[in-house]
Amino acid sequence: MFSVMLLDCARRNLRLSLDERKRPGKGAVWRDNHLSVHALAAIVMHVTAFDAWMIDGLTAAAMPADPPYDVVGKSMYERYQLIPERLGGKPSPDDLDLRDLSEVRDEIVHALPRLLPDRGEVVPKWLDRVKEQG
Repeated sequence: MFSVMLLDCARRNLRLSLDERKRPGKGAVWRDNHLSVHALAAIVMHVTAFDAWMIDGLTAAAMPADPPYDVVGKSMYERYQLIPERLGGKPSPDDLDLRDLSEVRDEIVHALPRLLPDRGEVVPKWLDRVKEQG
């Protein structure tokens, strides 16, 4: 399963991220804010692994009689809601944390530099929810 390989890659990036924070010198500056070169890759890979796992499961359940092409073209969060509906008749309940995680992943992958609100630029509202959670 492709998702297993992605999860292994995510785990390795997380390990590199944690090791980087322990490194003396430049890494010591980052200890107070969790900055790491590998952290962004770890986030993207973990969320992408979950997304691939959903597709792997749907494909295994639906193939070959009913390929899930209509679900594959949706966003990760839409798939999270549609796959249970497709397989069991009921959509998944709304999950703001997963929706925010999906948005964070998309922000990293499709980076769009933004200024802070006090400089006159609007930041998406969902980022406020993420900030409030720490």
